[in-house]
Amino acid sequence: MARLILILAGVAALVLVAAIIARLSAPLDPGAPRPGSSGGGRQVPDSVKTMAYALLIVLMFGVVTGWLGGL
Repeated sequence: MARLILILAGVAALVLVAAIIARLSAPLDPGAPRPGSSGGGRQVPDSVKTMAYALLIVLMFGVVTGWLGGL
């Protein structure tokens, strides 16, 4: 059962990586309004946000499965 869960999690991770790569390689429409761009303050590029989110998911997956900091 654990193998099945790990295989499904691996497939989900591959789909996530493929979606991130597709999103980063897609051309941006300069005329389209971007969410959150009207407020003040320092804006972080979307690619940095996406990579940070992906790394967070990998970190959480590693902790939950015991690959990182596990017993």
